[in-house]
Amino acid sequence: MDPPGFSLEHFDAMGNYRDLDNGKPVDSSGTLVNPPMLTFASFDDLAPNLGVSCAVAQCFAKLVMSDAYGVSLASITAEEANHVANAFANSDFSIRELVRAIVGTPSFLQ
Repeated sequence: MDPPGFSLEHFDAMGNYRDLDNGKPVDSSGTLVNPPMLTFASFDDLAPNLGVSCAVAQCFAKLVMSDAYGVSLASITAEEANHVANAFANSDFSIRELVRAIVGTPSFLQ
């Protein structure tokens, strides 16, 4: 039901790391079916893949744009979102470049 959450199964309710749960080995593997489609063995495997995912870059860029513009996500044009997400991804996911791309958009400059 919660594939991203499976990656954190090694941590108990208090945040302590564990290899066993009720005497059985912890399975922290899973598969994301929504973009980005990927299979992971643990959080250590999942996090780096999400960190360089175009789908995650697009989502993150839109969320930051929404905050910067002070509008809902639905108000952001696909053209501007794609431009900003591409600038972000092409800069090796630099937050500085993300902000630079956002403040250079026509919507921000209005």
